[in-house]
Amino acid sequence: YDPYSSAWNGMSRFVALAEGMGFRVTAVSSLEWGDLTSGEILVLVYPLQRVDPARLGAFVQAGGNVVIADDFGEGKDAMQSLGLLRAETTLPRASRYEGNKEWAPVAIGRADHPIGKDVGEVITNHPAALTHVEGASTVAAFENGAVVVAAERGSGRFVAVSDPSIFINRMLLYPGNVLLSTNMLKWLDRGGRAKHVVLLRG
Repeated sequence: YDPYSSAWNGMSRFVALAEGMGFRVTAVSSLEWGDLTSGEILVLVYPLQRVDPARLGAFVQAGGNVVIADDFGEGKDAMQSLGLLRAETTLPRASRYEGNKEWAPVAIGRADHPIGKDVGEVITNHPAALTHVEGASTVAAFENGAVVVAAERGSGRFVAVSDPSIFINRMLLYPGNVLLSTNMLKWLDRGGRAKHVVLLRG
């Protein structure tokens, strides 16, 4: 998840995509919540430490824009604070698996949400499924749960993704994953008001 690595598991393609759309991207390894404003999109990728749900929730309520991408559990409390529950013990079921690999279930974008519009297939890699989603819209889903959901809270917006590897270089070779990422940034930029992506990993 190194933002500047061109290796298969780096995120240089995601950074280049955002910059190509006119965003300024700042990669950080720690966060000062008080420095964040509604003009920024906070992207949390695979947090290895507990994300403070109160601070995250307050940021969104106050007009902040957040993507939280996590599949192993440290983001669970934060997602629950946003009205999300996730099934950590239930494997996703899909009608198709990329390359017939059981760890690569294919999710389908939902055309009724701006992020899912025209996306078609989203290829995943060892994802978890989000179930019992309350107060959020499913953007992309397997047969038994969502991989991407989005909602508004207060004057802010958030997107929760249960497979952070969607954003790594190897996975951004798939057109549906690229369009999903593009639509996500467009939805969060509030018509050009939020043009600074703060990318926090680890």
